[in-house]
Amino acid sequence: MKKVFFLMLIAFAMAAGAQPTNTISGGKSKVSAPFAGSWESCGRHDTPDLCSRYLLLQRGNRICGTWSHVATYDEYQGRVVAEAISPVEARRIRICGRLSRETRTECDVGWDTIDRPLRLCGGKLGDLDGKDGRCYADFVRVKRPDPSLEALAAQPWVQACLLDQKEAPAQPTLTTHNEAAWLNEMYATRIPNVASQRADTSSIVASRLPVGTSRDRALAFLRGLGEGNVDESASDIVFSTHRGEGIKGNRRDILIKLHLGPDQNVESITSYIHKSNNL
Repeated sequence: MKKVFFLMLIAFAMAAGAQPTNTISGGKSKVSAPFAGSWESCGRHDTPDLCSRYLLLQRGNRICGTWSHVATYDEYQGRVVAEAISPVEARRIRICGRLSRETRTECDVGWDTIDRPLRLCGGKLGDLDGKDGRCYADFVRVKRPDPSLEALAAQPWVQACLLDQKEAPAQPTLTTHNEAAWLNEMYATRIPNVASQRADTSSIVASRLPVGTSRDRALAFLRGLGEGNVDESASDIVFSTHRGEGIKGNRRDILIKLHLGPDQNVESITSYIHKSNNL
């Protein structure tokens, strides 16, 4: 009986993934599974094996699946759990996987608890907080049949997840998963060099935008921070922002320069915080 039930669950999840849009029946809107499916985000010159991906299944409000991305030609992947709060918006609540900018807990150990977005806008999937609630989406739906979805639906952890059964205890929430905390970490960096009034923050930037990040993903992330200015050229992305007005030395300026290689992925990072006085 249990086997038959799981087969029905897999069939339901697969059907939902194949029909992601809303359908109308009997004059009433019937929301299927808009987040279900195979999604990918590729840089301008990325080959398919360098694209970032989500494979998602949805049952009711519960969304379960996997994520993957490539940084410095090394693949990172893991699992994700989210809760839909509308047909176009969900919140990721748990994540695990290979240690990276996305997670710090391996899936065979447990989960990180997070509160990060998962949104649909313009037919694309986004996973970044946008300025003033705006949606930044760079994952496009893969229209070709993807056998990976069927394999995903057959995994025991996905079946338990879609049924909202008890899972491994979550690890404490990591503040580094929050864009505001990421900026605050830079603003709080101690400036030991009195002469230059400057401190290097490249390692903080690399924790979220490591070498190998695509141009499109870096731009979406920086534009979604909610402050600052983003300028771009064929080979560079420059982000600048500040807090304070310089009275009694309380102004802090942040500059981030991402140099892009021929493949339009981040090749090098220059970043510092500068203390400005009486501007």
